[in-house]
Formats: sequence, structure tokens, C-alpha cells
Amino acid sequence: MNINILKEYKLKGERNIKPRQPIVCGDKICLIFVYDKKGFVESKIQCLDVKSFDLIWEFALNHVINNIFVSSDNTLVAGCMNGLVLNFNLENGAVIWQFKTDESNIGPVSNEYQKKIIFSGIQAKVASSWCIDLQNGNILWKVPNQGHSYIPIIFDGYLYNCIGNNMYCLSLTDGLQIWTQNEPATYMFNPKIFKHFVLVSGYGLVNFYDLKSGGLKIRIETGINSAIREVVAEDDDIFFGDEKGFFYSYKILENKAVLNWKIATEGTIQTVPAIIDENVLVLNDASKLLVIDKIKGIVLNEKKVKGEGNLSGITIYNGKIYFSCGGGTLYECEQK
Repeated sequence: MNINILKEYKLKGERNIKPRQPIVCGDKICLIFVYDKKGFVESKIQCLDVKSFDLIWEFALNHVINNIFVSSDNTLVAGCMNGLVLNFNLENGAVIWQFKTDESNIGPVSNEYQKKIIFSGIQAKVASSWCIDLQNGNILWKVPNQGHSYIPIIFDGYLYNCIGNNMYCLSLTDGLQIWTQNEPATYMFNPKIFKHFVLVSGYGLVNFYDLKSGGLKIRIETGINSAIREVVAEDDDIFFGDEKGFFYSYKILENKAVLNWKIATEGTIQTVPAIIDENVLVLNDASKLLVIDKIKGIVLNEKKVKGEGNLSGITIYNGKIYFSCGGGTLYECEQK
């Protein structure tokens, strides 16, 4: 199994560039670069032609841009750490609307659900969560929280949000709390929806909570006190790595998790993995793209790339593989 690099794009002229996961929408690919600038930090959104990697438009901000997604109206939505949320025309980068909190240091925006998005504070002094109308940027509701939020997710009319050691389920209608769970062993990271569970990962564990009741139904303990940042799933199986470089696959049954395999790799894993055909692709901080057989847990290929994975991730679109890495390089690849 080989990975062929089809083309590359390089952000030039900046230092200490940190990557984020690119997103592809039709004939465009959009991505965030975060880099050092004049003793602080600056971020840039770039929108490229997916066929040529020619730059179409860009937007720069003298702060951290957390994440982006393409809305159901085919606009590009961005959440920024300084409390700014922006909605861009995807064709030319014009700002359609912007919302600014009266607090700073917010986390990434959630997915879209019925023209609504959520974002929350990421420090104790920023103790709020906001729901805004994606059509105009107006506040629909605001509720207090405990700060230190990770990426929220909205599903079936409910908000699921990890804040510190707590997992919250709120009504999307008014922000009222439906249930909460505490995990004293670790901060809990980005929640994911898996069947009738919301799963959250932390240091050395993955918890599965019932979507409706919040009851803890399944608990995976790896035995290694290392951060598990991202989890991906296919059918009954989940896949994740940790910052010690271990990568795991578990089969999730009705009331238990069974280890399929566990492998040791070189380099911290923080990125979003991707599944393509019979393989799992993983970008690590040893500047390698790993191709792992998803059934056997065997590393089939290690492709050296030009920077660490950091908080980036792999995107699969029309059979092509897209990712960006430290130093500001964007790749388009294919597996052969």
C-alpha cells in the first residue's frame, strides 16, 4: 500500500505555522493556518481551488481562528478565540455577518443544526455558552457554564458539551440543562455521536453516555494516562490514538467494548484520523502519515511529510486524501 502525493501547497513567509484540518466543498478547499506574528499569534483562512491549489481568497486575524465549517447555505463559518464568529461568502470571502461576544477566549463553534450553532468559553473567567442564529448572527440564548469548553456537538435538538471534568446535555431550544455527568479522573474532550451514545474521551479513557438519560453505559480504560483527542467510527468499531503514540481499535457492543487491536507508533497523535476503504489514516507529530489496516492493526505504510500533525486532521473527498501539517504545507494524496 503506497501513498502518492499528487500536489502540495505551501504558506510562505510565516514562522512556527500550526495546521488545522482542511475542509473541501465542491471546487474549493478551505483551511486555517496559525502562526507567530510580532510577539503574539496570527491566523489566516485560505480558500483555494481544489484542482489547482490556486488561492481564491484569504482572511487574516491577529488572534487564533479555532475552526471552520461550511453551512447548509454554502457559507463558511469561523469561530475565533477572541470571541469573534464570522460568516463568509464562500465565493469571494466577503463577511456576511459577524458576532462578537462581550467576553474573550471562546472555543470552537459547533456543527450546524436547524440554522443554529453553539460556542462556549474556554477559561473559568469566560463562563458562558451562546446559541446564535446562523442566518443573521443574532443571539438566541446565552447560559452560564464553568469555562474550559471543548468542541460542542448538536444532535437531534440537544447540545452536548464537555466543560472541564463535566459533560452537559442542554436543550437547543432554550439552553436548559437536561442532564450532566462528572468524570473526576480527567478533563473530557470533544464529544461524538455514536449510535445511541454520546462518547467522550479524556486521559486514558473513553466514556459512552446514553443520549437521553446521560447514564454511563460503557467505559474504555486504556491503562495509559495519555490524552485521547479524537475518535472516529465505522459501523461497530471505533479508532483513536493518544499522545504517547498508541493507536487502538475497539468493537462496541450493546453494553461493553472489546479491544480489536492496539499498536505502538512513534510520535504523538492529536489529529483527526480518517477511514478510507480497508485502512485507517493517521497523521502524527513525528511528521508521518501512517496507513493502518483497520482489521488487523498492521502499519502498511509510513509516509514522511514536511511537518507535524499537531491539531490537524485528514479529510477524504472523492477518494482523495487531504491534510495540512506543521510548517504550512497542504497535501493532496491518493492511495495505490
